[in-house]
Amino acid sequence: MSVEQRLADVFVTRHPADAARVLGHSPTEAALELLDALEPDRAALLLDQMPPVTAGAWLEKMAPARAAGALAALDTVHAAVALRAVDLEHRDAILGALPEAARATLRTAIRFPDGTAGALMDASALAVPEDATAAEAIERVRSQPAGRGLYYVYAVGDAGTLTGVMTLRELVLAEPSSSVRSFMQREPASLEARARLEAVAAHPAWNAVYALPVVERGRFVGALRYEALRGIERDLAARAPIDRTVETALALAHVYRIGVASLATWAVTFAGPKR
Repeated sequence: MSVEQRLADVFVTRHPADAARVLGHSPTEAALELLDALEPDRAALLLDQMPPVTAGAWLEKMAPARAAGALAALDTVHAAVALRAVDLEHRDAILGALPEAARATLRTAIRFPDGTAGALMDASALAVPEDATAAEAIERVRSQPAGRGLYYVYAVGDAGTLTGVMTLRELVLAEPSSSVRSFMQREPASLEARARLEAVAAHPAWNAVYALPVVERGRFVGALRYEALRGIERDLAARAPIDRTVETALALAHVYRIGVASLATWAVTFAGPKR
């Protein structure tokens, strides 16, 4: 690695937001040269700092294998948001360069419309068969990538139907030979994958849990974490002043119409019938 490349690596690692801004103002050829020289996790740091449309545009310019490496280094939610901004042709090429498990996870994540629970969920959230033993479920947990935030483990029945939930602590303390079905909490609160953000933010279960499972026709497809809820609330709060302005304008227009109608009625009444 050259001195220039080492300096770029340090800059990206320590100041990813600044590096992303510099990249955005660099000539395309030079920017792609930098992205190709970076390790996938460093390229992922840059993509994570960009608006989705910008990240998607850079992914389209990168070779599919390089783009896939950067996406694989992102968490599932951010990877799905960036990939959703990529045109279909490049998207298929990038997905084709991903390992099978990551490809299946991202295909699930990107098929839901923007502004829904499914679009913001973590499609890699862990689910285990309800008839598995606690020991088997723990082994599945151990096989997950290191560093993934994990507090709940979800249980599924036939055809992937959500049937229960347990905390990681409950799973670890369970008798190894006992079935998940025997100690899971049944019928957990959940979100529909196509629920709009307003409904997601208003769900009463957020008062008691750190994440909510996301289902599509009862089938478990992922989980929406509390951190995502905070982002949803910020987005709704940012939109609120605009919405109130529109609401006020509509109300004034309604008052104006009522006023004009009343004025016309008053004028007719005052003038009396024509003679």
